[in-house]
Amino acid sequence: MERKGIRVDAEELKRYGQELAEQLEEIMQSIYHSVGMEFNINSPKQLGEILFEKLQPPIIKKTKTGYSTDAEVLEKLEPYHPMVGKILHYRTLAKLQSTYVEGLLKEVRPDTGKVHTYYRQTIAATGRLSANTRICRTSRSAWRKGARSARCSSLRSRAGEF
Repeated sequence: MERKGIRVDAEELKRYGQELAEQLEEIMQSIYHSVGMEFNINSPKQLGEILFEKLQPPIIKKTKTGYSTDAEVLEKLEPYHPMVGKILHYRTLAKLQSTYVEGLLKEVRPDTGKVHTYYRQTIAATGRLSANTRICRTSRSAWRKGARSARCSSLRSRAGEF
C-alpha cells in the first residue's frame, strides 16, 4: 500500500465537496434567517453574543474571553432554539469539507491519482498501523457522521486497485 498508494476518485471527491459547500450555504442562510441577522458563524465570540445575548438560553459555561460555544455546550443548548442544532450540523459539514475533502485532495499525487503514505506499526501500542500522512489518520466517527451520504463507495479503495 505504501508503494502502490491508495486510489482516490478526485472528481467524485470534488463533487462531494461541492455538495457540502451548497449544504453549508443553505444551513448558513437558515441560521441567519432564524436569528434575523447575519454574523460570522465561525467566530465563537460573535456566535456567543448572538446565542446568549439575543436568544438568551441558560449560560452553561463561560471562558476568559466570553461565552463557551464548544460542541458540549451547544449539545446541551439544542432544545432551547432550532439554530443550535443547525450550528452543530454546520460545524460537522464544515469539518468534513475543510479537513477531509480539501485535505485529502491535497494529498492526492497528480501523477498517480493516489495517496501515498508510510505506515508504522511500532508507534501505536495496540499494534495497529499508524500513518504519517495526517489525512490517512482520519477519525472513523467523523467519516461516519457525514461521509456516508457522499457515495463513498467510489472513494474507497478496492483490493484490485492497489
